[in-house]
Amino acid sequence: MALVLVPAFCLLSGAYAQKWDVTLAPGPVARGAGACVTIPCSFTYPAGWTVSAVSWTRDWDQTVYHSDEARVHAAFKGRARYLGDLLHNCSLRVAGLSPSDQGTYRFRFEAMRNGSSDAWTGMPGQRLNVSDDRCQPSLGRQREPGPSLTCSVGAACPHLPSWYDRNGVRRSPGQTPGRAGATELRISPSQLDPGAALRCQVDGYRVECDSDPSQPPGTVTPNAPRIEVSWPAGKAALREGDGFTLRCQGAAPRPPGYVWSHGDLWLPEAGQDLRVDKAAVSDGGSYACGVWVSGPGWGYLSLSARESVQVQRAYAQKWDVTLAPGPVARGAGACVTIPCSFTYPAGWSVSAVSWTRDWDQTVYHSDEARVHAAFKGRARYLGDLLHNCSLRVAGLRPSDQGTYRFRFEAMRNGSSDAWTGMPGQRLNVSDDQCQPSLGRRTDPGPSLTCSVGAACPHRPSWYDRDGVRRSPGQTPGRAGATELRISPSQLDPGAALRCQMDGYRDECDSDQSQPPGTVTPNAPRVEVSWPAGKAALREGDGFTLRCQGAAPRPPGYVWSHGDVWLPEAGQDLRVDKAAVSDGGSYACGVWVSGPGWGYLSLSARESVEVQRSGRCQCLSPGLMAGVVVAILLLVILVNVGACYLLRRGRRQAGAEGAAEGAELSRRPKTESPYEELQGRTQDIYSQLDSPQAGSH
Repeated sequence: MALVLVPAFCLLSGAYAQKWDVTLAPGPVARGAGACVTIPCSFTYPAGWTVSAVSWTRDWDQTVYHSDEARVHAAFKGRARYLGDLLHNCSLRVAGLSPSDQGTYRFRFEAMRNGSSDAWTGMPGQRLNVSDDRCQPSLGRQREPGPSLTCSVGAACPHLPSWYDRNGVRRSPGQTPGRAGATELRISPSQLDPGAALRCQVDGYRVECDSDPSQPPGTVTPNAPRIEVSWPAGKAALREGDGFTLRCQGAAPRPPGYVWSHGDLWLPEAGQDLRVDKAAVSDGGSYACGVWVSGPGWGYLSLSARESVQVQRAYAQKWDVTLAPGPVARGAGACVTIPCSFTYPAGWSVSAVSWTRDWDQTVYHSDEARVHAAFKGRARYLGDLLHNCSLRVAGLRPSDQGTYRFRFEAMRNGSSDAWTGMPGQRLNVSDDQCQPSLGRRTDPGPSLTCSVGAACPHRPSWYDRDGVRRSPGQTPGRAGATELRISPSQLDPGAALRCQMDGYRDECDSDQSQPPGTVTPNAPRVEVSWPAGKAALREGDGFTLRCQGAAPRPPGYVWSHGDVWLPEAGQDLRVDKAAVSDGGSYACGVWVSGPGWGYLSLSARESVEVQRSGRCQCLSPGLMAGVVVAILLLVILVNVGACYLLRRGRRQAGAEGAAEGAELSRRPKTESPYEELQGRTQDIYSQLDSPQAGSH
């Protein structure tokens, strides 16, 4: 705004101060409906005059702003703001523009001097054109391939819309394939709580007068609406052929749009009143409405509670069960709803209802004790004892495939009868295209992959236990796969990872981020076993690791050795002939998955030691150092002992030499050496001839 006003204000120097004048921007100003506009304006007057009042009008007949607020037209109260003063600035701002605001805006000021007064109106004024805003979203709904809401903006809008819930959590991160400027939220009416609110935000869009892009002016969520039902006077109940009207009552800050749902479908009607002229039994059921308000860059949808309407058959004289035509097909792990209605002659009261599969398994019964164990906790009767017999089965398995038949028992005046719907409803269960599988890689680095089939329209992402996204993008070159480059050592013991198909919703699911049955399995543990009688593992021995962990459904397994993910995927990891390199830390993970989700829960690390075989057992460095020190001490002791004995021998030899010398000195000198030698010889022989003790 400053850049617009400065040139005008630069004219206010010198000569301008002697002229009555109002200066506006050249040409018309164009804005979109719901947007905000600022009209830059300046005014001058002769010296000595004092401005006493200012005003803005539209097409002469509506006062947009006046110094006396009581004179402002009701259509502009709370929306028009005077940005100027009583000196020279006369700029005006109008928020929340509507088509009726289009017209020519003129500024007028009144001035006084020495008791006299005068006034001036700027001519020809400022033309304002109001058109539809290219970034104001519109609401749409689809029934195929599944119930969904769409939020769309014009092709010329440079921004893209996204859906958010009441808490600001983003519900749809991407665009609808093939539809520029549209974001689709695949969600059915039953998946939204009564009184829920959804916001469509055009990310990055900012209104000219807005200081907070996340909450433009006037975007307060409308109050939760309610439904009023009316039918012909004097009728106690609705029957086939009657007409009825539903009205959506809700307060909104601006003229709203409306959306209606019947059962689990969004209806194409968009008015405040929903009229059914000639009702059929199928027109009965639950209805809900929503109030939609929008402005540039935003839109809000506030939903009502569900209102039930019952349309009775006009004749009610026929025993019958009505089911949807053709077979129903779902993926394993998904949920299925089988719509069903039944009739019977007047005067009868239904006493019991049941569903069976292929005649031999009771899926549902009024007496719960008769329900087959395979369906307990998974089958839910959505009907009543009047005419609705719909059934819902969650967590489908291949074994659930078959033909489902509804049977009801009725009584009248003490007699009873029963009816079974034939031929029944065929249910086919196949692998779900959006159920993820777990993979692992070692190159170019340790990583985990979460993959879905190529036919799945959604893409997977990794999240940790706290819901923090770990991998925002896809693996390059691998459609439908998201790779988490993480090594086993980077995951804490007992860690859990979730792979979620963004945007995928199960038919029976009320919480997109936590589908039924996706409870994280308990942290597993690793058990080690080796041949009996072995105190320790040696090279060539075999050992087995078992991954023990409770899971809510049959799991898969993943193993790691050191910092590498192993290709084995069974509960048991067997090593037949162990090498020393097979020792180290091991960990396992339990993987469970269903349509749109998968969970991986990891164990603590278990250490396995494999010792070398042979006569010489490898010694630890500490023990080896002790042996070396002992050997050195032994060598030192031997050397000290040898020196001691050698010195002692030398002393004894010296003493004997001295004694012999003394004896020689006492002998006669005339004795010859020959005689001496002969005498010694005789002494030796005399010793041999004498008997020795112990010879006998």
